Amino acid sequence: MADVPNAKARGEQPARDMAPPPIVTVPVGEYSDGDSTTWPGKPYMQIPAGIYLQKTADMWMAAQGKAVKGTKYVLDKLPQGYAVFDKPRKNSEHRDKYIFGHPRGRPFDSPAQFFKHFNNMMHHESTSGGQPACDCKVCEVPKGPGRPRVSERKMSEPTGAVDSEGTPDVIDKLISKLEKDGVIKEDIVETMSMDWRVNQHLLKDYFKDTRALPAFVPRKGELVVFLNSLAEDQEVAWHAPKRMYLLRNRNTGEWGLSPFWQVGVVSQVPEEAVVPEDTVKSTPKRTALNRHGFKVELFHDPSSPDKIYATRQKWVPMHQLRPMCFWLEMIRGIPQSEWAGNMLGGPKMVHCVTVVDRHRIEGAWPNATIFCGALWLGFELVMVGDAVRIMPDDPAEKVDSVIAVKEIRWTFDRLDDDDDCRVNVYLRGKQFTTNPKKAPGASSLPAEKVKESLPRGMDGYTWYAMNGDDRQTEVSIDRVLGRCYEGAAMFLWFAMLEDVLDTGAAVVRFSKQFAREHDPRLEPGDEWHWTESRVEALALELYNNRAVGTADETRKPVLWRRALGIIDRASDKAGRKAARVPASSARGRGQWAKRLGRSGETSAADEAASSSEASLMEDKPRGASQPMELDEDDLDDTVQGLIDGDMLPDDAGEGSSSGSVASQAKRRRLHG
Repeated sequence: MADVPNAKARGEQPARDMAPPPIVTVPVGEYSDGDSTTWPGKPYMQIPAGIYLQKTADMWMAAQGKAVKGTKYVLDKLPQGYAVFDKPRKNSEHRDKYIFGHPRGRPFDSPAQFFKHFNNMMHHESTSGGQPACDCKVCEVPKGPGRPRVSERKMSEPTGAVDSEGTPDVIDKLISKLEKDGVIKEDIVETMSMDWRVNQHLLKDYFKDTRALPAFVPRKGELVVFLNSLAEDQEVAWHAPKRMYLLRNRNTGEWGLSPFWQVGVVSQVPEEAVVPEDTVKSTPKRTALNRHGFKVELFHDPSSPDKIYATRQKWVPMHQLRPMCFWLEMIRGIPQSEWAGNMLGGPKMVHCVTVVDRHRIEGAWPNATIFCGALWLGFELVMVGDAVRIMPDDPAEKVDSVIAVKEIRWTFDRLDDDDDCRVNVYLRGKQFTTNPKKAPGASSLPAEKVKESLPRGMDGYTWYAMNGDDRQTEVSIDRVLGRCYEGAAMFLWFAMLEDVLDTGAAVVRFSKQFAREHDPRLEPGDEWHWTESRVEALALELYNNRAVGTADETRKPVLWRRALGIIDRASDKAGRKAARVPASSARGRGQWAKRLGRSGETSAADEAASSSEASLMEDKPRGASQPMELDEDDLDDTVQGLIDGDMLPDDAGEGSSSGSVASQAKRRRLHG
């Protein structure tokens, strides 16, 4: 065979010396429907978007008829809210790549699949929003009424608006219904949310049990200042000449150093009863400290990624705690250089709001009101049935009134105006005052009536009903100082003060100003930082020695939704067969069956209580949805476990605690 001359012999330039094809950078339009809250957690890892930038650009230029042969194209960036992630393939070293950011939380698994949606978004940019409905695989609505089988690996996901875990966004759907019908008045039901189903029972029990406790007792998830240790003969006492709190020997009266207060999050509460005397000294207890005390976890700055305090915990008795609303009072007179390193992280929580237990919506377009059972407001939890102290509009006036909360109303006004739509929370109930001048003609309420018919926190004061006996008052959360604590506890804490109801008002005002200036989470001009869960507000990764929020890798919302759908369809013979559910089990039994609305035995009370308290903290979301193919055995086991009552998530969330208020605000640009 004759030798084939090489390129150099033929007079050609060797390939390695040839000039590379030109690369043209293609700018991406500003419009995007991307939502970074749908990005996944572990085991996914964000990677450079190179392959998607190149192939999407090539397809886009070709689709426009602008591609030049021999020219390579690359996007200058992905549309806002989109990013590329990879994860290891099961039993393989290969890593599969996906692009996340679609509002439904489902990923694109190839540049070609993503291009259809990308092209639709770019059409929106060039036609001022007149693009047709997107027909990409992720946007496409499954056709036909076909019933997915348990063994099917590709099962339909919810359509329409979804939250960051892919669960249908019921609030968005109800508001759309209000816009269409003009009026709405109905209960909020979230059948595809495992969290919502569980908490229909758990939260009611939690609220009932918590209302029976003294109001001054810190609740799980609340912020406090605490002392790491205190000698048996020591107490915290007010030193009048120095006008500050110091340690004092209870037996000799000898004064000591200033106490070292730190900020903590309550993660466990006492099993034994707490009495007012516990607020200032040790009282005889039947159980050990881990039974009659509080477990407090050191709090880190919520706006900082540094979690150096995340694993530090301490069991302390009640008299070593004070509510966070008194933090500045407790460190008065102590030089800032001697404060705990985490002290200034606590005040940043004062403007965080999360609504809990949304159960009803009413409204006439364009306004709507959602009724809630509780509210995380700043440092603490406020529930229907609590009494809250109300700050006057004039800071020079003293706090001397409260509202016995009958309703918590989450309001949306002017929903038809994206530029001027407003969201707020109002507390409604009867108003009472300790100042007889504000209740002309009213007689003081008998102490017996206060004890028997009013919130526990109002005990120990002389009250006068304002605005008559039956008329209710509505106040914005802007004026709420916090819960009203029993007089017995307040007078023990602040015996030197005349106006104990006013204690903490200056602290909260200062904290709000400090947060506005130092917390980057608060948008300029906003008064409140709306969050979807207490975990998100506190920026926690660990709580009670357990991963929470985006750090939790055990949560399986997609698997739960599929299992719930199968259970709901399993009332007929075919459905039971598909779900591997015996006919005798189809009615449900055990703890899950009962909590999912079926007959059966109740679960262990202590487990239910534990889950309900966790639900107030975690709610949703703890990472993005999991839209990958599901393991058939996992799905089968989940369905059977739910039916048999053997399977309970470590801590079910409360079901979009704020009604996905964060995503609502993003979509509708709501401003408090």
